[in-house]
Amino acid sequence: MTRKLSIVSTKLREPPERRPAAAPASAPAAVVVPQLAAPEDCAADYRAQWDQFVAAAPHLGEADRHMLSCLVDAVLLHREAASQVRQIGALIKSTKGVPMQNPYLAIQNKQAAIIARYSDALGLSVAARSRGKGKGNNKPAGPKAFSAFARLKDPSAFR
Repeated sequence: MTRKLSIVSTKLREPPERRPAAAPASAPAAVVVPQLAAPEDCAADYRAQWDQFVAAAPHLGEADRHMLSCLVDAVLLHREAASQVRQIGALIKSTKGVPMQNPYLAIQNKQAAIIARYSDALGLSVAARSRGKGKGNNKPAGPKAFSAFARLKDPSAFR
């Protein structure tokens, strides 16, 4: 049995003063994410609310435009209804003098439900952020995920 030996060349490192200067480490290039622009024909308060949502959720893309528009509408309508409820009160008198619920209160409650649903869907709510929605944190299904299915396939599981 013949063994082939190889000679390893050991080159001594040059002293620091003779080494070529290392290139300065450049900062990583900043990734520029185009922000979702507000519709052109919107009011100033609409644009301000839109920009606030886009700044809070840079993950929003062009596909989220319609849902974000509905969310901004709901927020502005909720704000207006809440202002009317504060001014008029939760109860008003009907034309016959009977106390009844302020119609703005129903609008305020409906818009609050819409805001909660849409902000959750867009990943803006606390619950959506804690779930890690849209961040790829889904773990691959392991053997435990298929154990119930395996028991169904095993005829002894039914005895």
